Amino acid sequence: MATLGTKIRTRSFRLWKELYHRFLNRSPHQTTHVFIVGCQRSGTTLMDDVFDTDRNTKVYREVSKLSSFAPIEDGLRRFKPLMLVENQLRRDRAPLVVMKPLVETQQADHILEHFSEAKAIWMYRHYLDVASSNLAHFGIRNGINNIRPIAVDENSNWRSERVPEPTRLLVKKYFSEEMNPYDAAVLFWYVRNCFFFDLGLDRHPRVMMLNYETLVSNPPLAMQRVYAFLGNEYPGDHIVDMVKTSSLGKGRSVEISAEIGTLAADMLGRLDNAFAGQEHFGANERRLSSELTRREAAG
Repeated sequence: MATLGTKIRTRSFRLWKELYHRFLNRSPHQTTHVFIVGCQRSGTTLMDDVFDTDRNTKVYREVSKLSSFAPIEDGLRRFKPLMLVENQLRRDRAPLVVMKPLVETQQADHILEHFSEAKAIWMYRHYLDVASSNLAHFGIRNGINNIRPIAVDENSNWRSERVPEPTRLLVKKYFSEEMNPYDAAVLFWYVRNCFFFDLGLDRHPRVMMLNYETLVSNPPLAMQRVYAFLGNEYPGDHIVDMVKTSSLGKGRSVEISAEIGTLAADMLGRLDNAFAGQEHFGANERRLSSELTRREAAG
């Protein structure tokens, strides 16, 4: 947890950045916009924190001026209509504007269509670590609460929105109020990461994948690749000073059913293959990602 002094320094730095960006007097057409999407607890907040240490960024957190006024379950908020989001972004003068609309991940293709020059980063992480982090952070029943709207066809809920019928039927097959909470959390991870392929993001030229294990194991190299993809100057290794490896493997003791485990392992394999095949990472990073995945599976 951040100390009071750290919070004050962070707030002061953000205020200084706002003044600095006004002094730049840039046109909004000179700004790079990037959306961070994927499943919750996959390193998206860490990416926000890394980007926020760059003086040339404006970072919108999950609840921000881009959010609608009506809170939904768990205090989360949806994006405003995209035209209103666009109007807000026109006011920014930072060279790089970062947004993390995780509850809109299922709308990522529409967002990229509307913002025709924007880019997206799809964060993904081993399913056991995500499940462990999810329930530790939000409570033991959070996985069950997350997949219930899918199982009962609650289409007005962001969790159920645009879920294809085969995936919905799969969730219904396993859902129960008494199910293993970690099975539920892993199943939610599965549903959210299905969108990467269901929405065609694996073939989208303005989408980059980033594996959490690769990010925390070699943060300078990972972020250099990210900035190269975005077309912005890498500010230096100081932006990754807070990145630690202590979060790796925390889900190794999580117990899930064999069927859910097989389902998740197959999806992780698809994600790893897509990550290894993208042009933004070279052979060394691909080998690192594969090795980390093997270590996680072996515990």
